[in-house]
Amino acid sequence: MKLTNKANSIIKSRLTKQEKIISLCELVRDIPYENTGSHSLKDLVEKGRGSCTPKHIFLAKYLKKINVPVKFLITPFYYKKLKLAFPGSKGALLNEMPISYHTCLKARINRKWTIIDVTWDSKLKSFPINKNWDGQTNMKLAVTPESITEIKTDPRIFKRKQIKKYDQEEMRTIVKFYSFFGEFLLKSRK
Repeated sequence: MKLTNKANSIIKSRLTKQEKIISLCELVRDIPYENTGSHSLKDLVEKGRGSCTPKHIFLAKYLKKINVPVKFLITPFYYKKLKLAFPGSKGALLNEMPISYHTCLKARINRKWTIIDVTWDSKLKSFPINKNWDGQTNMKLAVTPESITEIKTDPRIFKRKQIKKYDQEEMRTIVKFYSFFGEFLLKSRK
């Protein structure tokens, strides 16, 4: 079943609002994480995989449909702080990666703003995955943030501005890193 159909099915179901929130979060969490180079919702739906930004934009769209107010959060972070076990010389890529920018959400649930982060899919065993979430407490963040900033604009616009700040060497490192990271994630899911 197509991703949008699954999300609409949850929205139209007889689940309680809390159960719908949890079900939508689980649905989006289990979209395989992959940096496809696109933040487009169309690409997320068509490819069935995506990075933090399109995953959280998709989730925000459906949470709003059940009257859950949402805000986008941006957290600058360094991949080296994820403590990933890259094999051999590939580990140096982690240290070379410039600061990156992670997207997640804050949602108003039961009159309280709650952090929601559905970045890593549940097949990525060595990542901080939000499983068995109660639908009320803050989720653990997918990254170790340098800071957390609430933004009022579309996170895609924010990220495009940040990407323009990288120099050529940083861009080469980013391209190398994500190429290897994609392979690393595939092996991590086995």
